[in-house]
Amino acid sequence: MATMQAIAEEVFQQIQAAETQVLKDGVGIVLPQYLDAAEIESLALTLYLRSRTRYEITHHLGERRIWVRQKPGGRAW
Repeated sequence: MATMQAIAEEVFQQIQAAETQVLKDGVGIVLPQYLDAAEIESLALTLYLRSRTRYEITHHLGERRIWVRQKPGGRAW
């Protein structure tokens, strides 16, 4: 089982690779393992602390997939 830091790093790399799409419409990302709602919140916080960008993460219970897009005015600095 991967740590939240390792999962966040993998997700962050996928976000960077699809940066234009994340800014425009969002991008679907498959997680390396299932995360519950609390872990998704932790992932969002970890991504924010890593990049200082606010991301909207949509997750449906029972899925290993999330949808990520940058929130309007998403840069925190």
